[in-house]
Amino acid sequence: MSEIEWDVFLAHAGPDVVAAEELFDYLDGSCRIFLASKSIRLGDDWDTKLAEAQRSSRYSVILVSSTTERAYYQREEIAQAVALARKDAEAHRVVPVYLDGSPDEVSDVPYGLRLKHGIALGGDVTLQTVADRLVSEMTVTEGVGQLKVAPSVSDIWNVPFRRNQFFVGREELLSDLGSRAKSMTPVLALNGMGGVGKTELAIEHAYRQRDLLDVVWWVRAESPSLLAADLAVLADVVGVAVEPEDQEQTARNVVRWFETTTLSWLLVLDNAVEPDSVDPWIPMSGNGQTVVTSRHLTWGEVADPVRVDVFKPEMAINYLLRRTRRDDSEGAARLANGLGYLGLALNQAAGYLNKLNRYSFDHYLASLEAEGLHEVPARGSRHEHTVATLWSESFAQIKAETPLAAELLEMTALCGPEVIPLELFERPIGGSEDVEGWEPAEIDGAVAELSQYSLLEQGLDSIVTVHRLIQLAARNNLDLVTRTNRLAVLYKLLRQRFPTNPEDPATWTECARYAPHIQNATNETSLGPLLSTAPNT
Repeated sequence: MSEIEWDVFLAHAGPDVVAAEELFDYLDGSCRIFLASKSIRLGDDWDTKLAEAQRSSRYSVILVSSTTERAYYQREEIAQAVALARKDAEAHRVVPVYLDGSPDEVSDVPYGLRLKHGIALGGDVTLQTVADRLVSEMTVTEGVGQLKVAPSVSDIWNVPFRRNQFFVGREELLSDLGSRAKSMTPVLALNGMGGVGKTELAIEHAYRQRDLLDVVWWVRAESPSLLAADLAVLADVVGVAVEPEDQEQTARNVVRWFETTTLSWLLVLDNAVEPDSVDPWIPMSGNGQTVVTSRHLTWGEVADPVRVDVFKPEMAINYLLRRTRRDDSEGAARLANGLGYLGLALNQAAGYLNKLNRYSFDHYLASLEAEGLHEVPARGSRHEHTVATLWSESFAQIKAETPLAAELLEMTALCGPEVIPLELFERPIGGSEDVEGWEPAEIDGAVAELSQYSLLEQGLDSIVTVHRLIQLAARNNLDLVTRTNRLAVLYKLLRQRFPTNPEDPATWTECARYAPHIQNATNETSLGPLLSTAPNT
């Protein structure tokens, strides 16, 4: 048998390509799956590539329907799958998936498949069911290529996500989390901007701790009701008193159980809005560790903060190459840089490129710069947001609670992706009534508010940086009237601050502070058409 290169080889008749691609989407990201329409590149020898992929796969998943009888190429793939399984049943397994119901309802099941145990769609059994069954079986089967083999699992486990087959990097953070788990550091808060990969890091940490602990429990912490409900479920599992009419009291009983049990445990509170929302539900002591994921930056005495940043360039490039199975390192580097190394954006780009193999990294980057992000999250993805929607709730909440902070964010979105000096937004001392800007104290308050939402970062010397994808999302969130008004104010602010004598070398440092923002506001194609219509310019 050839060395394992693929976990699943997916065979189907031509008319069943839609079902094949749907199953591919469900499995993609959890295992290495080969599907001709997705995995064969332009210029590859089709027959050779198919045969090699099947010989080097662990499973041949055969989609069987009434069209299989007439599908010449699929019959060849079935014959090879059966031959491989007969040669070494442990090294290669054949799984029929009956699209038209039970095997008895399919007009002609190939003889080689009749003795193979398979799955028939119908009722509650869907292609998602097939994907879940396959991943579950592969996870606990030895010799499955690069799949992470489940360890001796903890007695109590409810993590709702599969282990990410394409997880890369973050080793320093994972090592830190692991060492703190051993020393039972009570509470850690993984914080950072949306889409940076906080939940993915918590998932990987949970899987690495799984064979070391008695209990690993995952709680959705984005709302009080979900948090209490997920904690309350554990009560029945561990024998804690259940209050039938009071879910919150049941959840409190579970928290007390964490504080007193001799079992070792990990409690994950995912996507917490702010410290006050989870503080009452964090065990104050006990034989375990609580990990919170949140965009909120200030945790005070509630938790020890652990900053999660965007990917390092090498990590981002490696992820794109692995995820798309391409070898264009230079193109991957350009795209990763264009996406600001944001984990969710990289995942979204890889998903798009896997769907459209004819497009290159550079093509995606060009489309990004001209049209914005392509929103194509994969079916079955654990990400509930795309990049375009990732910060929409934060934008809306800030606009409702602190209009000045929202306005400042919109102004920074129209600036360049470089560092932005806060003095740009200050009203010059002694200026006339038509001078634009705000008082320094007002700006400081707005910046503090935006920082709490991880929408910008404040550096030394009164500068801020805004991730380029936050800028893109904020610009896309502006209607035409608001956008032109903000642009008009930005022009005035830049005119007020830019030196009047830029030819003087003494002013060049100051010119350099504002030149990138002038260039972006006046030359970017998405903003250029507004120049002639911007009011009050």
